[in-house]
Amino acid sequence: MAELSPNLPRIEAGDAAEVALALETARALWTNGQGLESVRWIQRAAENAEATGDDLRAVSLARAAADLRAEVSVAS
Repeated sequence: MAELSPNLPRIEAGDAAEVALALETARALWTNGQGLESVRWIQRAAENAEATGDDLRAVSLARAAADLRAEVSVAS
């Protein structure tokens, strides 16, 4: 799983600091083979985006988390 998935969301210029940190953490965890923990951090990023009022980004991140959860389940 060390290979980055195309479903792994990237930090965007408009992301709040909390969102960017959660995504950075998710990417590091994914690289270290911790897929499920990475998904949890992407979900946190979605929650943080929602808390900062960025609803579109929150939905996008929640979708990415769901896609990655499915990807991790298939790989298991």
